[in-house]
Amino acid sequence: QWNTTDKDEIISKAEQKAQIKYQDQVIQALEQKNYFQNLRIKQNRILIFSITIGFLLFLIALYLLYQRKKLKHQKKQIELEQKILRSQMNPHFIFNALTAIQNKVMENNPLHTATYISRFAKLIRQNFNFTQKEFVALEEDLDALKNYMATQQMRFENKFEYEFKIDEKLSPDFIKIPPMLLQPFVENAIEHGFKDISHKGKIEIIVNQENKERLQFKIIDNGKGFHPKSDEKLHALEIIKTRLKLNNVNDEATFTIQNRTDFSGTEVSFLLTLANLG
Repeated sequence: QWNTTDKDEIISKAEQKAQIKYQDQVIQALEQKNYFQNLRIKQNRILIFSITIGFLLFLIALYLLYQRKKLKHQKKQIELEQKILRSQMNPHFIFNALTAIQNKVMENNPLHTATYISRFAKLIRQNFNFTQKEFVALEEDLDALKNYMATQQMRFENKFEYEFKIDEKLSPDFIKIPPMLLQPFVENAIEHGFKDISHKGKIEIIVNQENKERLQFKIIDNGKGFHPKSDEKLHALEIIKTRLKLNNVNDEATFTIQNRTDFSGTEVSFLLTLANLG
């Protein structure tokens, strides 16, 4: 038979075991609760992070869409502007050319007059033809430029000369470029750079193969140099830069126009990324 002390001790031990077991259960329940709380916090963080990333991607998509629409609208404006520019040859040039033709007629030189009229008519036809095209063959563009300079040469009675230096590795018939990129600089050299100079003017057109994807263009003259004074000239330069940018976003940064340090005159240079029209 158990005495009272033994019974109390047994009961005490049983209570202690029950209490320890209860505490273990409480601790296990708290740990499980803490685990699920941490899991819920992680899930909430992942959800917030996903929502934030999604929102940022949405904003980026909106920005890119806006920029695309803006560039598309700008491209349409420039295309319209350059069509107007190409369809309207400098009125002063046309007037002066017709005046020169009139003078040749008065000089009673039929052969010279006929040559001048033929060149002038071809130039007008080429100009109108370019208004319908976004790209032309390099050979076609250079031919129109040669015809323009030959017409101006006759008008100014050979007071300037010109030279084309085309990289022998090029195939001008198969290379496509935006039309009349060089003509404004040539026109500026003839009409302004060679005005009131005592020496004979000269223009060099240099086309080199930079790499498989790019051409380098240079227009060099020995005139009075580049001294922009009017908003019209600056506007024309901005149009050229924008045309280069529309052709390729990296082309605009390659454009330079500066006075030559070793000789008098101006040097225009830029790289043109060739269009993949295949």
